[in-house]
Amino acid sequence: IGEGWPRLRTFATCFLLSGVLWWLFVLQLPLPVLLAGALASGLAAGPINPLLMTIFFERVPTNLRGRIFGIANAMAWLVMPVGAVLAGALIEVVGLTATFALVAIAYLGVTLVAFVNPWLREMDDRPAGAIERPVEAVEAS
Repeated sequence: IGEGWPRLRTFATCFLLSGVLWWLFVLQLPLPVLLAGALASGLAAGPINPLLMTIFFERVPTNLRGRIFGIANAMAWLVMPVGAVLAGALIEVVGLTATFALVAIAYLGVTLVAFVNPWLREMDDRPAGAIERPVEAVEAS
């Protein structure tokens, strides 16, 4: 199903929808609403990594994949504890709800960049030599 979707629009929309959960926390809605929002947010986030990995495999030369994927993963794992420490410090300074609001605003701002960043428009371009799955393989799956 996903092969026919425009990549940039899918990427940006999924990121935008997955960030709605932050706004639900800001509004301090009841737990059932937060749980439904978490489910919807998780479903929206589902296509993001497979889409990014598809683009990585299309664009990164085979002989550099180990280095590039290793650096990308290392950077992702590096910033996770840093973000947790910064969030804890921010909660101490401005409180939980204000921290959720600041994160929601930052998340929305970063996400909206995907809609206007000219470099990201290249997501929809498949590079020459990219692996194309034959129609028969798509229909069989």
